[in-house]
Amino acid sequence: MLKGTSKSPTSNGKHGGAMKAMLMTAVNQPFSSQAIADPQPGPGQVRIHLHATGVCGTDIHVWRGELPVPLPIVPGHEPV
Repeated sequence: MLKGTSKSPTSNGKHGGAMKAMLMTAVNQPFSSQAIADPQPGPGQVRIHLHATGVCGTDIHVWRGELPVPLPIVPGHEPV
């Protein structure tokens, strides 16, 4: 899964530092809106600005605990 959601600009108008994300911290529990570290792209990768992301069937299976993954995660890999 891609870990990323829309980013909040820093005080100088550039992105970086932290981003706003809906974090899944437990199975079958509501997500929580949190500021998390803004991941930096590695070699051969790019950073994109997302306005929103969708969830799919795989994300639902993860949320239900049917597909175990290490938590916490930022679900969603269908960028808008």
